[in-house]
Amino acid sequence: MTYYSGGAGLTSSTADYHTFLSAIHQGGAFNGNRIMQESTVSMMTENKVGELDLGGNKFGYGLLITTEEARTEGKRAAGSLSWGGAFQSTYWIDPEHDLIVVLMTQVMPALGQNEFYDRFERAIYGVVE
Repeated sequence: MTYYSGGAGLTSSTADYHTFLSAIHQGGAFNGNRIMQESTVSMMTENKVGELDLGGNKFGYGLLITTEEARTEGKRAAGSLSWGGAFQSTYWIDPEHDLIVVLMTQVMPALGQNEFYDRFERAIYGVVE
């Protein structure tokens, strides 16, 4: 199926997306191979919106940055990087816990998405912590 979209429409497997996130988590390298420049990863993971209030969180290039102010008890740590997409997919990198999570459900419409995400994340951190 052809799907043209400049801002969406990524097709990937969970394994491939995990590889991409692992490279970000490791400063641009994966299994000893550099696949992104460190400067690119820095731009992606540093606050690029300054003092703009986004519910306490910040944004790098393409990634939401969880701040201490916006952090929720029982969920990902401050400094975590995340984003999601249509069809109820989400991912995050939690450097404090050395954790990468990729969830791709492929459900549309995403009814109950916030409750589902909340329960999923709390279940993970209930085990991790």
